[in-house]
Amino acid sequence: MSQISETNYQNNAYSGIVLNAETAEWSAKVNATTVGGDVAEVTLNRSDLNSSPKFCYNCWYYVTVLVETSAETEYRVWFQRLSDNGTEMPELQPSVAETISISETGAKSYAKFILSSKDSFQIAVTSVSGQVRVNVSTDPNNIDQDPIWSLTQTGGSGVITVATDDPSFQFATYYFVSVEQLNSSAASCKLELI
Repeated sequence: MSQISETNYQNNAYSGIVLNAETAEWSAKVNATTVGGDVAEVTLNRSDLNSSPKFCYNCWYYVTVLVETSAETEYRVWFQRLSDNGTEMPELQPSVAETISISETGAKSYAKFILSSKDSFQIAVTSVSGQVRVNVSTDPNNIDQDPIWSLTQTGGSGVITVATDDPSFQFATYYFVSVEQLNSSAASCKLELI
């Protein structure tokens, strides 16, 4: 298995196609010597960011199956999404405003969203009471430490606008949103993906 990023596929998309184990970033060998076959797995975790190759938030992954025998061969490939820190977050749906209420200073509420096309979008925040900070990141573990986009709103409406040419904008990857209450007043706001 190999990967190629949305940011460089136009340079050489064929580099993502695996030719053999030497050109693969991850590989596994199976040998059907028993009835029912053999099973091997390759596991990628979101936290695997420091190794090489590493987990990629905005990549396409290519799987190549090479059959090394001349006999008739049958194989199955399946993919399973593993639970991680972002799995339990509720998902924002486009054009559906979510009401968020936070009663303690420093408390946070979380959500996530995914985009299937690279059209510009907005995250609209309407603060009914209190002051809130909205942070957006691709990493659920570091939303507030290293946000891609951020907005602080005290009363009224504000938007985070992301254009199609924003270098931080990738489609087909989850974005994670943190809404934090900043002052002593209870915060109530509406969050909408447009």
